[in-house]
Amino acid sequence: MALTLVTSNALAIAAVRSRLSFHLRRSFSSLATNAAWNQMAKVGVVQMTSTNDLEANFQTCSRLVKEAAAEGVKLLCFPESFSFIGARMGESIEIAEPLDGPTMQRYCSLAREANIWLSLGGFQEKGPDDAHLCNTHVLLDNYGKIRNSYRKIHL
Repeated sequence: MALTLVTSNALAIAAVRSRLSFHLRRSFSSLATNAAWNQMAKVGVVQMTSTNDLEANFQTCSRLVKEAAAEGVKLLCFPESFSFIGARMGESIEIAEPLDGPTMQRYCSLAREANIWLSLGGFQEKGPDDAHLCNTHVLLDNYGKIRNSYRKIHL
């Protein structure tokens, strides 16, 4: 697990924009024009290995968020499947939750407590029925609010 810090505004914006879908970029562009973001901003990019243990993954993410916040990071980007990787077929569908479910609420609280924006690369969101899930990219602000989400369907 590694935390990479980007300290140049131009480099930070390029790194984040390359990671985010069109819908998430729209939210980020409003963030980038905010007066606080016209100054130098630190953006962190996380590399981690997720497992099929939601709690262990949350603890890893929590530690990385706290480390990043202590370094002055304002936006921390997590990879695809940051919260869960199933060990067997169908396991991801079994643990999938709506975006207002308990797992995402924990990440919202984490963002609020650390006063940091989180770009959550791929969350197992409960789909339209019990046989499907959505691989959803979620952007949380530093108040713990979901600013935007994008269900990845063209992979």
